Amino acid sequence: MDPLSALSVAASVAQFLEFGCSLVSNSKQIFRSVEGALPANIKVEDATKRLVELSEGIKSGLVLGGQDPYLTSKEDDALRAICDGCIAASITLLSKLDKLKVQDDDKMRRYKSIRQALKSVWSQKSLDELAEQLKHFRSEMDAHVLVSLSGKFNNLSLLQDEKFTALDKTLQRTIEPLLRHLVHIHTKLDLMSSQHNSCDSTEDGRKRAQEWGNPDSEDSETEAAHDRKINAALLHVLNFSARTHRQYEIAEAYQQTFEWIFAPQHGQGEAHGTSRWEARPWSNFVEWLRGEGNSTRLYWINGKAGSGKSTLMRFIVNHSETERHLRHWAGDADLQVCSFFFWNSGTGLQHSRQGLLRSLLFSTLKNRPELTRELFRAEWKEIAEAEERYGNIYQRQWDIPVRKLEQAFKHLIALATDDFKLCFFIDGLDESKEGPEELMSIMNDAAGSPFVKICLSSRPWLLFEEVFENTSSLRLQDLTYEDITLYVREKLQRDSKMKRLERVNPDGASSLVRNIVTKANGVFLWVNIATTSLLAGLRNWDDISDLQRRLDELPSDLNALYGHMLDRIEPLYFFQASKIFQIFDAAAAMKMRPTVLELDLAVNANYSAATAPTAEPPTDSELEYRCQRMAAHLKSRCEGLLEAHDAFDRHWESIPDDEELANVSSTYWKEYKPQDDQEKRLRTSWRVSYLHRTVKDFLNTPSVRDRLEAASNNEASPDPRFDPHFSLLMSYVINLRLGLRSYYYDGESLDEERLRKATLDAVRFAGKTDESNTKVVTLLHAFHTLSSKWWSDLSLTEGRSKPSSTEWDGEFLALATYHGLWGYVKELIQRPTQLLQTKGWSALLRPALGVNPSIKSHRDLVILEQLYRPTPALVEGLLSRGSNPNAKLGRPGQSIWQEFLQKMSEGTLPGEKSDSYYTKCFEIIRSMLENGAEIGSGRRGYSESERSTSIDTVIEKIFSEKFPIKAHLLQSMVQRKRSSQKRQFSPEECQPSSKRQAILNPDL
Repeated sequence: MDPLSALSVAASVAQFLEFGCSLVSNSKQIFRSVEGALPANIKVEDATKRLVELSEGIKSGLVLGGQDPYLTSKEDDALRAICDGCIAASITLLSKLDKLKVQDDDKMRRYKSIRQALKSVWSQKSLDELAEQLKHFRSEMDAHVLVSLSGKFNNLSLLQDEKFTALDKTLQRTIEPLLRHLVHIHTKLDLMSSQHNSCDSTEDGRKRAQEWGNPDSEDSETEAAHDRKINAALLHVLNFSARTHRQYEIAEAYQQTFEWIFAPQHGQGEAHGTSRWEARPWSNFVEWLRGEGNSTRLYWINGKAGSGKSTLMRFIVNHSETERHLRHWAGDADLQVCSFFFWNSGTGLQHSRQGLLRSLLFSTLKNRPELTRELFRAEWKEIAEAEERYGNIYQRQWDIPVRKLEQAFKHLIALATDDFKLCFFIDGLDESKEGPEELMSIMNDAAGSPFVKICLSSRPWLLFEEVFENTSSLRLQDLTYEDITLYVREKLQRDSKMKRLERVNPDGASSLVRNIVTKANGVFLWVNIATTSLLAGLRNWDDISDLQRRLDELPSDLNALYGHMLDRIEPLYFFQASKIFQIFDAAAAMKMRPTVLELDLAVNANYSAATAPTAEPPTDSELEYRCQRMAAHLKSRCEGLLEAHDAFDRHWESIPDDEELANVSSTYWKEYKPQDDQEKRLRTSWRVSYLHRTVKDFLNTPSVRDRLEAASNNEASPDPRFDPHFSLLMSYVINLRLGLRSYYYDGESLDEERLRKATLDAVRFAGKTDESNTKVVTLLHAFHTLSSKWWSDLSLTEGRSKPSSTEWDGEFLALATYHGLWGYVKELIQRPTQLLQTKGWSALLRPALGVNPSIKSHRDLVILEQLYRPTPALVEGLLSRGSNPNAKLGRPGQSIWQEFLQKMSEGTLPGEKSDSYYTKCFEIIRSMLENGAEIGSGRRGYSESERSTSIDTVIEKIFSEKFPIKAHLLQSMVQRKRSSQKRQFSPEECQPSSKRQAILNPDL
């Protein structure tokens, strides 16, 4: 049988098995249920009709396949045998369904439920036998047919095969959905098989429950409440505060723009109300939503940077017409519409695969909570057990790995049917900071389902063009001519001087508008900048010729335009502008959104002010002046490439971007009461952002970065070695010293979570600062002293007991150790404090190894995962002071050394993994081995727990393949230790070596 015929027959069989399994599975559940009904009852007439169609499809496929000269292979014989078995099973099913159909209404009324009706024509044994028979056919499909088909087609890779691309386009369109549908059906069969097994495995439990008597209604309600609680916990794990931030940050579409996307498309250009401008052919979006015409399951909106893709996507997602047209496609099915907007300047979850999957799963499951347990069985069980054991689900921080999220998403797609349909809108694929290949794989797999639609947007990267070549699509810059014309006219005509110019020189004014639109070339962002420049000219009483010259000076390319704006900064201001750009970029790179006050503090910070013993807090008028000054400097010094946003402009921008800190700020929104001087108080909370995300890319190009650094580091400048991270660290010290309230509207003092976040930020700044800058240690001492005072002042808050200063001292030191701030920790080691004498040196070894940061604030765990920096010198210093790697201070029965090895072998040691990272880990392991770390006997037959904490496992899994020389050195060390006389580690036996003394005391 030729490959396409075999594929067609296999698809028919797969469809039959899907429907048959579903029918039998539903019948078995009805048979066993108390009520005798499912949420969607089986319609006997429809089921019979569908079964006949599927059986005939198999028969006709065999007839067509039999005409082929290749009908002699073993795989074809196996396929024919399965087809015969399926036809026989269909006869059995049809006979049972016919018996149900012929029962008249009076007879049906005698049955109390459909369960009893089923029992009249079907026995439990018969159902089980038929289920096993279908399961066997499915197994045969796997073993004899799909293996062969995968050899011929390599699954969906056929679509990229050279022979496939050479086929007629019509034939390609026939094969592609057939292949995707086969894969989709097979995925669903996997799911049904697991559901069938689950149904059987719970039968014994049901019988045992019946022996003890049926649960009363109160128990059922308690169980339902328990399930809702577990459901809510899982949804809480999936959700994150920044999930919808990007969508709401995007500017709304200008009035009457983008309406053409829903307009009837009688001919190119007519959707825009113009007959003089022809757009390239584009796929009718309404037809795509409605599932009509030749539309594909994917729709790709592409366009140049700044063309308005995100604005259009937001317009579509929020428009009522979208759901109305989708409803035509979905019919009576439950329709779930979800969206996600990637953002490369946002938090980790806003530009990652993990964030996408969590968002889509959360958005779906919050409306279909009954599916949560189905998609996350292991996690459900784990949370339920935690609740039963501890009585508190939220006692620990739950997390779901990306691979598990991918499995759950595939499972969700497999659940989609005629009764449950999904539509996803995903904006900014090009803004993901992970490789687009994996995203494409996920989207293509999902689009394999006939019950799923996906609308995507991105810039027209080559990869996307290749993947989406045959999908429904539009190119945005080709379709916005009239929108941009409308925008320009209305923006300019609002100006009274422009109205006067139009009366005096109507042709010149019309020509100016036309030139703007033509030069924009479909890029809305460029138009916004151009009209701003022209309005500035109108304020200067420019005439039409002056305005035209302004327009001619503006480059049409965005990067060239940004360069032009940078060139316009007066030389007198460029030094300060370079500092502003670098400080903001440094903060943004660490996922921070500084306020205008915070940015002003950093730009004007100096070492003397940061280390001064006392400081006079500024008055409200002084704070207001600083905020207004920085907002003005963003326009004059930065030419508008950075902007200040008022808190009521976009409320969410006043909330920290860190998704783990969202709940901290949610309370003051509720408690905030408008006051007479609210304008002054709100100004301190204005947030700074890029004019557009492409500005960030522009400022980080090597040539621009070099230019900015050169301007701030020249010898004539006040600070010839400018470091933006050092400036930010100084500003945090000054902020604490002055007692400023830049995060708050109402002037309340820092609360515990805010203090921890500020401390976390300060430590991160210190870690990014040039290590040769010895002033960093002084600033960290100053920050520690000031933060301790704030910590003590928390006791003044009503209802709080006085916090322990020792508790804060230990937390700060642990955080500095965790981040590898060796200069700071070394000073403390050389002059031990009461804290270190009380806690001991071994306690610091845990954060130094990344085992436990000893930070109580669970909201900071996301940042902490990225914060750990393995620092061999720090570990060596602690070991030289007597830290014991074999001390058991953490997990029961595990030493610090074993905890470290286990995290290494499992790949869960925090930090940003790189070759440099593993080189440092190698140095740390070597130091630990030299200082008495126990290595075990090395005999085979470890238990699972012993194997995960074995040095041999770490060498094999982490170093052997990628770092063979390091692996050999470690193995040699281990072998030498094992061959020598083993002795138990004790602090007295490991005095500091002369080498380590030299590290701690350079003068020796």
